[in-house]
Amino acid sequence: MDTTPPVITPSLSGTSGSNGWITTTGIVSALVEDATSGAGAGAEVSLDGGSSWQGAPISLSDGSYSMTFRAFDLAGNEGRASLNASIDTVEPDLSLVLKGTRGSNGWYVSDVEVSADAVDAVSGVDYAEVRVPGGAWSPQKTLSDGVHDVEARAADLAGNTKSISEVIRIDTKAPVSQFTSH
Repeated sequence: MDTTPPVITPSLSGTSGSNGWITTTGIVSALVEDATSGAGAGAEVSLDGGSSWQGAPISLSDGSYSMTFRAFDLAGNEGRASLNASIDTVEPDLSLVLKGTRGSNGWYVSDVEVSADAVDAVSGVDYAEVRVPGGAWSPQKTLSDGVHDVEARAADLAGNTKSISEVIRIDTKAPVSQFTSH
């Protein structure tokens, strides 16, 4: 006689990121144990609340998942378990936002406010910031006359990062004519 359902221990493998996210494709599997009649076939997993089932292990791509597992022992008792998973394998999109007056040949003729704009559709943006080499990271910088190497970086909530850099040329001073008559 066996009235005890099997015990299901689900697991998720992949590279751990930040805030509980996985930053590589996730592989979901489950161990099924039953001490009385023995475990039957392997566990099945549902990604839609039990409407459809597929055999474990399965592979998960980007997204957030609430999974239900089921398995039967040899006596026909059903065991259930659940597991949540969040997968984000893609770095955020990152660009520089430059606010200033454009001149000719790639130069600006006013001070330039520089900030980083980041977008991440899966886990969301954690931070986006800029700096000039050797300076502190901050959400924005205002640059004056000169040629500036600007770096930007961003991270999503899963821990994926991206960095970019750009040269900004600024000349706010009008030319001076030194014309003299001969």
